Order: sequence, then C-alpha cells, then structure tokens
Amino acid sequence: MKLDKNDIAEQEEIGHTHAGDKIFHIASKGGLSLICKQRPSGQMTILAQASHPALARHLAQELDKSITYNESLFKSSGQHPDERVPLVKFTPDMAYKMAHWHSRMAGGIQLDHPDAGVAALNKLKYLAHTDNAIKNYKASGMHHEAAQEEHKKNQKMHRGITQDDMPPIDQAKLEDAYYRKTGKQYPKGLEEILKTDKEQ
Repeated sequence: MKLDKNDIAEQEEIGHTHAGDKIFHIASKGGLSLICKQRPSGQMTILAQASHPALARHLAQELDKSITYNESLFKSSGQHPDERVPLVKFTPDMAYKMAHWHSRMAGGIQLDHPDAGVAALNKLKYLAHTDNAIKNYKASGMHHEAAQEEHKKNQKMHRGITQDDMPPIDQAKLEDAYYRKTGKQYPKGLEEILKTDKEQ
C-alpha cells in the first residue's frame, strides 16, 4: 500500500525499535490507522494497518517484537502499551453484519453533491465504507468478486439509514478476535482488489 501525502490526515512519532528505527502512527483521511517503521535512511515501511490505532499497534508489535511505544502515548487514555483491544468472539455472521452496515452507509452517500469540496469528502467516505464492507464480506467467507457483488447489491438498501448511525460491532474488536482465532491479519478490501485488477 502506498500513501500519497494528500491521503494523510495526521502523522506522529510514537516509538522506536531496538535497531533504532523510528515508529510512526499515520491516520489516513479514509479512516485507516497505519503503523510505519522509518529506517535511518528515511525509508518508510508499513508494518500494520487497521481501523483502530490500538489494533494497528498490536499487529505491528506482533510483527516486530522489538518495538517499544512511547509511554506518553498512553497517559491520556490510561491504557498501558501491553493492553490489548477487548475481545469479542469472531463469527462469520458478525463480519457479514458489519459489511452490510458499511454497504448501506456507502449507498446513502451523495457522490454528485453540487459543492465540489463536499463531493470530494463524500468520495473519501464512500471509499472508506466500501473498503470496510468488502473486507468484512471476505472475512465472512466470500471471495473478493462475490464480496464486490454483495456490496453493490446491499448499497441499494440505504433507505432509512443516516450518516450518524453507529456500526453494529466495534471493528477493532472484530479484527482482533479474527486475528486471535485464525492467526491471520484481517482480509484486505479495495487494496487487494486493485492489486488483482493490475495483475490481470
């Protein structure tokens, strides 16, 4: 995954590795939290990404055990670096419910808004919901092509939903439960689909 500077909402140095590499948290405008490692040469590598900063930090630390996060990062929340996102029991049905919610949210976004600034923001929101919908459909057991079709179908069911509606499940807890159950990172959404399209 490559991030353009225009995609970055916030970037903060949050720790280091034993080798002296700097660890950064990057929040994308699309709602993703990324944990990146920067080598002394300046090269930046993405270690983990998730919808919740705590889960992204946890996944990055699973990949590189030498990561130490700054204690000041946790003082405001009172959370210790070793604390993990509270667990829920992962089931395919839970992933589908989350995907269905994101599809309906995406379907209710006005992409052709007359205000260009609002239209651009709505496009980012739409892509974020689409990405989350597809990866959750895949976590429920669907192949990425079936996930795309399910997303297109369920977008039409947006009647009655508002952009203030809350998701049925906490995504970070769902992804953490999936990781603990399968030992794998959560399926990717648009990123994997775009990669597949390029290879064809």
